[in-house]
Amino acid sequence: MQLKWETETERRDLVAGFMSSATNRILFASRGDAIWLIEDDILVSPKSAKLLVDCLVAGDVPVHAVAGIYRNRHRPERLVFGVEIDGDISEPKYTDINFGSPFKVDATGTGCLMFWKSRPVMPKKFESHWGKIPAHDWKWCSDLRKNGGSVFVHPSVICEHVIGPGETLRLQEAHNGR
Repeated sequence: MQLKWETETERRDLVAGFMSSATNRILFASRGDAIWLIEDDILVSPKSAKLLVDCLVAGDVPVHAVAGIYRNRHRPERLVFGVEIDGDISEPKYTDINFGSPFKVDATGTGCLMFWKSRPVMPKKFESHWGKIPAHDWKWCSDLRKNGGSVFVHPSVICEHVIGPGETLRLQEAHNGR
């Protein structure tokens, strides 16, 4: 499938449509109950799977979804997760993060997202837009929260976001003001 666009708005709409379609194919084809999405431009460490699974199954009432953290390719000073404020999502800066235990957020990307497939509160599909915003991942998180579910970010699952051949956005670079 080749995507063609003339404006940045068209590109974002097409990418959101492609990503929702792709994640739905994974969701519908998966036979297990735990799904781990890793987008093709995200690099995860070997210990990431264990950390995410441990968070997903911990406690008397396990969380519904947990994500690793990575920098936003469009706004590198920001991280790809956030909290909802007045109907909008505010993405934190690296310096705002407490790197202790996993913490609850309102939205996160699907770059490194692990979740239960068949819990009653889980959205049955990914849609391309959150309102008018092309954000399949944030829409899914919003639907999960509306159903009574929760999304967490694990601050020890630090991912690199590939931005070009041999170039990645690393978390420590954000901390050093780059």
